[in-house]
Amino acid sequence: MKRKIKFRGKCAAVWRKGDHLTYANGEVIKQWSGSLSPEYTVEPETVGQFTGAYDVDGKEIYEADVVQYTREDKYRYIVVWNDELMCYEGKCIDNGCNVQFLKSFLEKCRIVGNIFDNPELNKERVWL
Repeated sequence: MKRKIKFRGKCAAVWRKGDHLTYANGEVIKQWSGSLSPEYTVEPETVGQFTGAYDVDGKEIYEADVVQYTREDKYRYIVVWNDELMCYEGKCIDNGCNVQFLKSFLEKCRIVGNIFDNPELNKERVWL
């Protein structure tokens, strides 16, 4: 089974995508493998992994994105990885519930923001 393993992180207010590397002096996103690929030092707390799913508009869904199910659902969910269950789940901003995400569910959602660019979507910091 092949999956795209990639990450994103924020560097000087710009999102960078690629491989995630940790060095003694910080974390970087390296825009694709190869010794000449550019590396960007990123804010460690902003690093999130690609879920492998795309929203209804074809945008890649990453950890810490906020999604909303497109079929008349008023709830918004922060995408997080659950180590215990080994799956992505949604931390509901609006009612505090947790929902385990299947890829097919995520692909029927729309990204409405993320917790770093839209801190108002994460008043309770439920993603921690």
